[in-house]
Amino acid sequence: YQRRVHGVVARRNLLSCNLSAGDDTTANTHVTLKTASWNKQWNVFFASAVGENTAARHLDIRKSRMGIEGARHLARCLTLPSCGLQTIFLYRNAIGDEGASLLCSALSANSSSNLQRLNLCENCISAAGAARFAKLLADPSCQLTHLDLNRNPLIGDAGAADLARSLRSNQRLCVLSLRGDGVADEGAEHFLNALEENCTLEALFLQENSVSSHWIEALESCTQQNVAAKGFVADKRSECGELCRTLFEASA
Repeated sequence: YQRRVHGVVARRNLLSCNLSAGDDTTANTHVTLKTASWNKQWNVFFASAVGENTAARHLDIRKSRMGIEGARHLARCLTLPSCGLQTIFLYRNAIGDEGASLLCSALSANSSSNLQRLNLCENCISAAGAARFAKLLADPSCQLTHLDLNRNPLIGDAGAADLARSLRSNQRLCVLSLRGDGVADEGAEHFLNALEENCTLEALFLQENSVSSHWIEALESCTQQNVAAKGFVADKRSECGELCRTLFEASA
C-alpha cells in the first residue's frame, strides 16, 4: 500500500518515506501528510521529507497525532542550517506544551531559519506553551510573520498576557490568531496596551472567546492603524492609549 501526496511517497508504516523523483525542482517543495492511521516512525519521515529534502518549503501534517515524539524529530530538522521550511501547518497533532517548547527552542537555535508561518491549531497547548512562544517572539532573530494557536483553550488570559508583552518588542509578526483560546477581556486589555508600542501587527483574531465586542472593535481599530500608519507611529500610539483608557474606565 502506498499513497503519493505532494511529492512524498508515504508507506503505511513509514519505514521508508522517499521523495518522488521528477525533473521539476519545485515538485518537492510541499510535503503533506493527512492521516491518523499509520504506525508512525517520525524519525524516518522527517529525515527523508525535511532533513534530506533541502527544497522543502511547506510542511502540512494534519490529524496525525505526532505528539511529542514527532515534535522532537521535527525540531531536530529545524536546527539544520539547510532547512528551508517557510510554512508549517500542524493541525490537531497533540504536541502539547513540551512539543511547542521543542519547536521554539529549535527556531531560537537556528538563526538562519526562514520559517514565517506556523499553525498549531488544536494541539493541547496551555498558558505555559504560549509563554514559550512569547519568548520566541521577543527574540529579534525570530522570522515569524503568522502564528496560529487557535482552539487551544488552556492558553487563557495568562497566556494572552505573555504573548501581548512580547508584541511590545516584536516588529515582525503580522498575524496572530487565538480563536477559541479561553481569552477574556483581561487578555484583550493586555493586547490593546501592547499595541500602543507595536506597529507591525495587522490582524489579531480573538473570535470564539469571552471577549466583549467593544474590546474586539478597539483592537481591530488599532491593527487597522498599523496597516495604514506606515510611519505615523506617534499618532497611532496616542489613539490606542486613549482607547485603552476609555474601555478600562467603562468596564471598571
